Amino acid sequence: MSTIAELLAKAKAASAARAAASPQSNQIAVQCEPEIKVASTGIVLNTEQQAALDYALQGKSFCLIGAAGTGKTTVTHEIIRRIQHSAHVLTFTESTKHHNKDASSIVITGYTNKAVNNIKKKLSERLQGHCITMHKLVEFAPVYFEILDEQTGNIKTTMRFEPARNGANPLPHVSTIIFEESSMIGTDLYAQIIDALPHPHQTQMIFLGDLNQLPPVFGPSILGFKLVDLPIIELTQVYRQALLSPIISLATNIRTGKISTDKLTEIKT
Repeated sequence: MSTIAELLAKAKAASAARAAASPQSNQIAVQCEPEIKVASTGIVLNTEQQAALDYALQGKSFCLIGAAGTGKTTVTHEIIRRIQHSAHVLTFTESTKHHNKDASSIVITGYTNKAVNNIKKKLSERLQGHCITMHKLVEFAPVYFEILDEQTGNIKTTMRFEPARNGANPLPHVSTIIFEESSMIGTDLYAQIIDALPHPHQTQMIFLGDLNQLPPVFGPSILGFKLVDLPIIELTQVYRQALLSPIISLATNIRTGKISTDKLTEIKT
């Protein structure tokens, strides 16, 4: 099995090859020194974050990766705020269980509530309902079946959870889906999202993730596949306010090799 570093290296090589083959390609993997730019709200974005915002406003799908404290959530909030007014973002043509008709068809989703709440708590109240788990998005619900009990010969009722939204009962068109903690999203669950979209090739998809994050509970991670298929923007600058957290500071020092794991027992907080 490939290591995280090998996976990212392969993805960047594939991205560079596509860019060389097509001079007009926008495939990039940014790791340059930050050039400070200021968004209209006064939020300071570095070069990589500005590249992510530009991609989002152009309606392009891409992967935005970076370790804790590199500003993924900050730029994602700015992306959500700005793309609401972009030409490619339409409104829902009908209401769903979790979204209202005529609301912006932007969805922020993830495998767990913890993942989506990371973004939800800083959004306006009007948009907080757009932050839901993937299971809620496709409206998982109990479905009851009658089966034959082979031991008794009697009919018995059983239940399992299934998505109410699928190819036969699709969601209304979703203009943009932002997948939070996408390293934790398995390919099977992602396939159910795709099956529930009426025109998946017309939906902009942004995959947020940390290559050092937990893998999916079931199956391989969709992020690994998307790193090969889509442009990559990697945030590398860990900000000072993030480093004030002893957890992030320690994790960053371990990840960058400044502290070896065999020294952890000597560290006191």
